[in-house]
Amino acid sequence: MTKHTKAVSKSEIPTTLPVLPILSVVVFPFAIVQLLVRRDKNIKLLRSIKNTDNIIALVAPKDPSATDPKTAELNEYGVAAKIVNKVDLAEDSSQIVLQGICRIRVKKYIQEDPFYMAEITEVAEKEQSDLETKVLLENLIELFNRFVSGNPRYSEEIIRIVEMNIDEGPSVISDLIASYVNFKIEEKQQILEHLDVKARMRKLIDLLNKEIEFSKVETDIQSKAKQEMEHSQREYYLRRQLDEIKKELGEDDQSNTDLLELKQKVRTKKLPKETREIINKELSRLEKLSTAAADYHVIRTYIDWLVELPWEEATADTLDIQKAKKILDEDHHGLAKVKERILEYLAVLKLKKDLKGPILCLVGPPGVGKTSLGQSIARALGRKFVRISLGGVRDEAEIRGHRRTYVGALPGRIIQGIKKAGSKNALFMIDEVDKISGERGDPSSALLEVLDPAQNNSFKDNYICYDCKCLGSYCRAFKRENVSH
Repeated sequence: MTKHTKAVSKSEIPTTLPVLPILSVVVFPFAIVQLLVRRDKNIKLLRSIKNTDNIIALVAPKDPSATDPKTAELNEYGVAAKIVNKVDLAEDSSQIVLQGICRIRVKKYIQEDPFYMAEITEVAEKEQSDLETKVLLENLIELFNRFVSGNPRYSEEIIRIVEMNIDEGPSVISDLIASYVNFKIEEKQQILEHLDVKARMRKLIDLLNKEIEFSKVETDIQSKAKQEMEHSQREYYLRRQLDEIKKELGEDDQSNTDLLELKQKVRTKKLPKETREIINKELSRLEKLSTAAADYHVIRTYIDWLVELPWEEATADTLDIQKAKKILDEDHHGLAKVKERILEYLAVLKLKKDLKGPILCLVGPPGVGKTSLGQSIARALGRKFVRISLGGVRDEAEIRGHRRTYVGALPGRIIQGIKKAGSKNALFMIDEVDKISGERGDPSSALLEVLDPAQNNSFKDNYICYDCKCLGSYCRAFKRENVSH
């Protein structure tokens, strides 16, 4: 920790000095700097100096990014500096220690080779010792102390150096502070060119306030980044512990692989918006559960059903009456009235695309061709064919499905048939409707909800809600009198 002293009297400074262009730095009076010199002109300048007490002019380029500035590209104002020490490192480089003396102005350059020489003049500073100067100096020192104390990149030693030189006056103090703080090169040059000490201190106060605000923002960002990093590290360690716990429990990564595959299925599957929201909600629940949990397989089965149902998949109808007649004649001999009624039904369907009913019901003894007629109708329409038998069904849940709260719950036979068909407009043949009984609930009413066009757009399976309005249905019975009306 040293007190800055004036090494050379201003009256001893020659009016003609060699000029050393300095890059990436601005030197202030009384500041001590160490420079590594490599440019050919600058090496020649230093090699021409025999004594270490020689004085040179230090001038920064107007463009801070310049690497080989010409005389026209150098600033008008600079600093006269004394060479304190010089060491020749090699043929093309030297290291020097310089101490600034005073501000100078370059009047004109009188030499460019082998190095720059210029006529210079010392510049007088406007320094006053009034109350405003005192207040500005106190504010400047207070801001500087606050800036250094709140910035870990600066040593508090420089605060003590400034305090030791307080008697040197506001000009020296402002130059010391400007040399210690890492302002931009162009900002430092502006401070150097401020000959009015009050204006110089105001400029420094403004810059220090900006630096303090910047340091606050930077500290906040670093604090948040540190918190996020700590959170990430904590999460990493917890996941490592979770992996170890899973290994101890005999669980492996297979469940994660299955879950990823399931998510991929959901992403690629065409689904209604409401159904996708339900699946995403269930997936979130599934991710939080262990594969050993009782609810895991219940939720997984439910999601599988939602994904595998044909929500958007459908076949295009082929309503060609002549083709339908040909197919019916090819597949069945006789049955003229039945085939005529079927063709009438198809003709009306062709004219009125959104035909709601009636549902065809074929009644007759076994072996007369009821099932094969349904297959022929499906072939004529270009639809997929599904047959479900309701013979002996006593429980409404066989049609509506079981509630998800029950162990082993599954959808009813209607939804199972739709999944099997893989098409939302498949032709359903509901067999043996005359053999439904009502021991538990009312299976007939549940079946009516599927068959009635006014209700089947909101068919409520207890397991899955599904729109059945696109289904084509017809029924088959052995005895008319046993069919529930």
